[in-house]
Amino acid sequence: MTDPIAARLAQIAADLLDYDVEPEDNFFDVGGYSLLVVKLVSEARKAGIDLAASIVFEHQTFTGIAAALAGTATAAATADETFDDLWKNTVSPWQQPPAQTVLPLTEGEGAPFFCVHWGSGNIEFLGRFAEQFGYRRPLYGIRSGMLARRERPLLTIGDRAERHLAEIRAIQPHGPYHLGGLCSGGLVAYEIAQRLTAQGETVADLALINCAPATAPHGFDFGWGLADFYRFRLAWLSKRYGVEDLSAAAPTIMPELTSWDWYDQDAKVEDWNWLHLVWASLAFAQIHYEARPYTGPTRVFQQAEYAADPRLSWAPLAADLVEHVYPHADTWDIVKDAGFWEALGKTSDGAR
Repeated sequence: MTDPIAARLAQIAADLLDYDVEPEDNFFDVGGYSLLVVKLVSEARKAGIDLAASIVFEHQTFTGIAAALAGTATAAATADETFDDLWKNTVSPWQQPPAQTVLPLTEGEGAPFFCVHWGSGNIEFLGRFAEQFGYRRPLYGIRSGMLARRERPLLTIGDRAERHLAEIRAIQPHGPYHLGGLCSGGLVAYEIAQRLTAQGETVADLALINCAPATAPHGFDFGWGLADFYRFRLAWLSKRYGVEDLSAAAPTIMPELTSWDWYDQDAKVEDWNWLHLVWASLAFAQIHYEARPYTGPTRVFQQAEYAADPRLSWAPLAADLVEHVYPHADTWDIVKDAGFWEALGKTSDGAR
């Protein structure tokens, strides 16, 4: 007899995929993918099934998922304890003296360019490309405070902007400012620009590097908490690398991720789980950010796929907008492009 939970999950998946699905089917074999897991979880919860993304990634068939749900009390307690362990021996992000998040990456002439990290929180790799392609301004990278020390995450874009803004103004008390951000870090840069403008300062240039606006569709459930994002990240990596014990596989996986600059060269394997909490905290902040219209000069550097989607346009928010489109697949490829650095060097007070 078919388990009723498995049958209900199969029906939810069939509705999402517009395809006949049986309880014995593997969700990913019938067309499921990572972000559709989020929708499956959301619809399952609406139906009263307390499903987590990690269970879908691990068990994959609907009968396997249902069987796992039947014994989730112990598993869930273990997962919560692991998540809770990350908070032990951490400090407040506002504890004095503050950890340094704004780092000098390269020397140069003129007003500095401050660039906010991407989703994994690190930024030091950007200095390597700036030197390679002869970027002329002083470059400062803004890393996550969670990488500077074991501090609890700031869960709003506004709090993150405020944290970094104090350090920026200590380095450069007044404008004109040159700001930017990679991927979701672009939202933090956008909010910093808003706050500087509100304080009467001039922001000469805001560079959003492959950053989707806060209004863009993302597929995540607004009801997810930080733990949900954290477990989603771990489950996604487990599926990507085909491993059941992700922590045990970390020494093998981490060098590859480091080679892609997901993590800096000095990242430690013992910080493996913490590094994924860094990602989860920014993802949580990103989907809850409410961006206000911005009137200052803004440049968007986007991969072609994003530029072709009107839902990912900054035009409704940024009044003074210039777009640069690159035939690349991701942010990393864009920042390795000599043309990107040439365009970045042409700011609003010169040729844009």
